[in-house]
Amino acid sequence: MRIFLFVFLVFSQSAFALYECPERGRIVLSSAPCDTTYSPVAVSRRTVMALPLIDSRYRVAGTLNGRRVGFLVDTGATTTAISKRVADLIGLSSCVRMQKTTTANGTVSVCVVSVSQFTFGSFALNNVEVSILPNADDEGLLGMNVLRHFEVHQTGKRLIISD
Repeated sequence: MRIFLFVFLVFSQSAFALYECPERGRIVLSSAPCDTTYSPVAVSRRTVMALPLIDSRYRVAGTLNGRRVGFLVDTGATTTAISKRVADLIGLSSCVRMQKTTTANGTVSVCVVSVSQFTFGSFALNNVEVSILPNADDEGLLGMNVLRHFEVHQTGKRLIISD
């Protein structure tokens, strides 16, 4: 079963993460957030497990103000960021401020917006600042302004984010 899930994740563009979910006293892998209606044991930690896709980068599915966005986990990024195209689709246009940001492609001016609700996996944060990168691709970057609230570690090929 695990091999099937891995193959599915490698070739699917819509799946970004696996979740370790408690189910009837054991941990199972799921492609969707955990159903918390059944919990026979107290689970003190929530966990999102990301597996690398073909390009060896880790991705997680998330939402910004309820709209789905795929994020590349980027521990080298200070701030979570999205492309201008994604910001327009979501309706994020009111800049809190403009600032200069250094990226892998050089220094750019970005619009920083405040997102009232940000989620990924089973985690939710409110009032998160997100940079809008003018020339980025359509994938978001999950940066350290969000990741600093969680424990992040790599075990083998798995990236595990937990609270």
